Amino acid sequence: MWQSFTRFPVLIICLFAAGCSGVPQLSDQTDDESPVVAPGAQRDFAEITALIEGGELGDATIRLERFIARNSDFPGAYTTLAIVYTEQGRVEDALKAIDIALSINPQFAPAHNQLGVLKRREGDFAGAEQAWQAAIAADPQYAYAWHNLGVLYDLYLSDLPAALEHYEQYQALASGETGQAERWIADLKRRIDTQPRAARNDEVTP
Repeated sequence: MWQSFTRFPVLIICLFAAGCSGVPQLSDQTDDESPVVAPGAQRDFAEITALIEGGELGDATIRLERFIARNSDFPGAYTTLAIVYTEQGRVEDALKAIDIALSINPQFAPAHNQLGVLKRREGDFAGAEQAWQAAIAADPQYAYAWHNLGVLYDLYLSDLPAALEHYEQYQALASGETGQAERWIADLKRRIDTQPRAARNDEVTP
């Protein structure tokens, strides 16, 4: 399996852009007090995204921190900052950014997803599982959490039936990636079929 745990550029773009299937926008709040994106914020963030995609994480970090100083009410901005901090190895800073994102909106699925990435990297598989399950509970259409849970069950917890279930759900939700998902599913089904069947030890005798 060659799956990655985070879709770095795509996820960041979708935190802001409308029309990303299953991925929350910058503000995922629905009450009457939802913050309004400041003028020019979309353009500013597009420039920050370009820096990230170009690998200029230092400059991107500075720009993101300045952006948040002007737009402090959006969980997507803090989640993106957490992603950049994660790539820089700044785990504690990433966790703080995720905490802020979830304090703004506890149902912001990308923040739970990034928390799962951090937990998995630290070897906390139970914590990663819980975080990705929270992402799915917050937004059942959030494809990346289904993907990441599938990888966790497949490569780290050796729960192939659970991995298959999550891969199939990811395939149903993913946009433009069904061919790759089909290969993962076919490979997993082959491995399930070739697993030795465990001897039954639960027979009851008189």
